[in-house]
Amino acid sequence: MKTVLSIVSLLIISGFTAPGSDRRFIPLTSSDTDAVVVNFTGDCVFTNHFETFVGDDVESVFADVPWFIRADINMINLEHPITKYGEAEEKEFPFKMHPRYLTLLQKGNINLVNAANNHIYDYGVAGIDDTMEYLDSVNIAYVGIGKSLQEAREPVIFIIKGKRLGFLGYFGGAGQFAATDTSAGLAPRFHLLILSDIRKLRSKVDYLIASFHWGIENEHYPEEWQMKLGRASIDAGADLVVGHHPHVLQGIERYKNGVIAYSLGNFIFGGHRRPVYDTIVLQALFGETMEVRPLPVRIDRWRVTELNQNLAGTVIDSLHVYSHDFQNCFFYEYCLHGEK
Repeated sequence: MKTVLSIVSLLIISGFTAPGSDRRFIPLTSSDTDAVVVNFTGDCVFTNHFETFVGDDVESVFADVPWFIRADINMINLEHPITKYGEAEEKEFPFKMHPRYLTLLQKGNINLVNAANNHIYDYGVAGIDDTMEYLDSVNIAYVGIGKSLQEAREPVIFIIKGKRLGFLGYFGGAGQFAATDTSAGLAPRFHLLILSDIRKLRSKVDYLIASFHWGIENEHYPEEWQMKLGRASIDAGADLVVGHHPHVLQGIERYKNGVIAYSLGNFIFGGHRRPVYDTIVLQALFGETMEVRPLPVRIDRWRVTELNQNLAGTVIDSLHVYSHDFQNCFFYEYCLHGEK
């Protein structure tokens, strides 16, 4: 089990503004809260077009969102290995991040990554081994990969402000690139394995977060099997399920005492040519209770920027639409356009 100690958060809660005025969730921005603040993002690729536009100017990437840097935990989906290894697997779009961008992760206070995804194996076992070595060298925690299946399934536990937060990560329902008893790889998305891991971890933490790389690319609505797995994970003991892989936003569902965010879309994604797009950071406050809120942001030439009121409201409205058919929509207090 991997346990991480962290220092005091600098953030407090700020609310969701009234319907019909400013349809934005406001980032947590102060230091007088006893809760733990965690930011979750979707897919990140720090190569290709990212390198072209950002180069070595890593200071600019998060310069406009200081609230992101001041969270207790920032968790991203790291959509590639970190390696200098030159022999890629045979596939259309192999990605790898140069180790020089470890500085970017540190400056962005990205201290936890999900590495269980369909690109982490782009440079084979050597790339996975390098990724773990590089992340360990800068004290960035990771879930979903390991030198064996047992290690890939291990949770990361952060102990912050007296709260214990446990994280798990998985990819691949068919067992693609899965670790074995003797070789490095991913934690596969086998349902019985996942539910067993969650039940085992539940009694050891105050809050449990499961990260799934799943779904169909460019689809705004989850498959039935995703909803079953997400809800089963909550039934087994997870408090929050965070998804990615479709590259677009999907809905957010309240299920019993938990929340399922089916896809956070792309965050800083250098794998495509699109220079400007809007997405969200999912921010969660873990205190006596859990509060979750989507924070609309714009990625402008692979730098994170704020959105004005109207554009932020458009992103929130789209999430309303994608969440509309859930039995317990996350936005249960608000209908589209702020109407009760």
